[in-house]
Amino acid sequence: MADIRVPDTLLQECIHCGLCLTACPTYLTTGLEAESPRGRLMLFENVFRGEVSVPVDHLETCLDCRACETACPSGVDYHNYLERYQEIKYSQQSLSLMRKIGLKIVTRRPLLNTVFRLVSLVQKVRLLKLMAFFSDTFRGIPQISKKSFLKESQNHSPAIGKSRGKVAFFSGCIMDGLYADVHHATLRVLRWNGFTVDVPPDQTCCGALHQHTGGYTYIERLHQINLEAFRESDIVINNSAGCGAWLKTFGDVRFTAKIRDITEFLLEANLVSPVNLRHGWRILYDAPCHLEHVQGIADAPAELLKKFGYEIAEFPESQICCGAAGAYVLTHPHSSAAILKMKMADIKRAGEVNAVVTANPGCHLQLQKGCDLYAPAMNVWHICQALDNVYRLDEQYRNTFKLSN
Repeated sequence: MADIRVPDTLLQECIHCGLCLTACPTYLTTGLEAESPRGRLMLFENVFRGEVSVPVDHLETCLDCRACETACPSGVDYHNYLERYQEIKYSQQSLSLMRKIGLKIVTRRPLLNTVFRLVSLVQKVRLLKLMAFFSDTFRGIPQISKKSFLKESQNHSPAIGKSRGKVAFFSGCIMDGLYADVHHATLRVLRWNGFTVDVPPDQTCCGALHQHTGGYTYIERLHQINLEAFRESDIVINNSAGCGAWLKTFGDVRFTAKIRDITEFLLEANLVSPVNLRHGWRILYDAPCHLEHVQGIADAPAELLKKFGYEIAEFPESQICCGAAGAYVLTHPHSSAAILKMKMADIKRAGEVNAVVTANPGCHLQLQKGCDLYAPAMNVWHICQALDNVYRLDEQYRNTFKLSN
């Protein structure tokens, strides 16, 4: 564990202006000062000074969405204090058996693929619908393919038309099986715009889930595997905001410097203009916290969607977390559900839309669960699906990739 020092200026940095309050989902749903960023800063200090034992309930309910950092005029490094707290906590308690099993599964692809195949089987016999009737935990899960993206995809997919360069693609662990269709849509968009895409088969989980849940012993090994898998790549594209945030910030700069979120990459790429920009689709974009607040990518997704002819609904609550927050949806289901209910109420006030668009698998699952519960007629798309859907209006695009209408 890193040496924990009490920051002398901890409370002095926070000027108690309250601007963070309207950005904090736990404060918005509970109204408790202890569930706000400035309230938690006081608790951090108590923990660091050894005056309070861990875990601390009000600190445990923090989603680590970092919206407070975006809102803070004083530049308080809230996340740094949260990390210090987590280091103290995990140095004093061991991981539960279920967490150890879960973290091992996502780092061992054969085991993970087996889990997804079992879920696919449960979906086929309609057992998942029955399970969802008894527990909302099982809502929002997409129809899972028989094979994961890595099993279906080619290691090397050539550009369509004139080549504009080569990129590598990071498939992750959860998205590889849960949202294989999103990955395929991502590759189609890249290839249609002249990029050859390499998909190294020996890549692995990024380690973000392990960092969130205290599985620190796995992280360096995962990083070394990915460093080697992408050693020959100059640009590594990812379409998961959570994975991208971690990949950009942890490990060897030879790897972190290569990482590009799909939205920032495509916005700079001068995309091939779709043939039909008058499709009349209206969408609502809900920003993943790890994209806007951690990676600082706030404008690129909306700009891309506008270039593809989408009318974007006004949605100022886009910056507020949906309540997924990685494992939070499982560890704090009641808080997560309250935040999701608030999010869906905000979404419904934005008016009728064809889909809610996001860019992270956890958000995708959570928002689809919210739609199933509160707005059954509403769909959730990943932003790459939104772009692919417009390109699909082009017969040449459909024929090239053998897609149905």
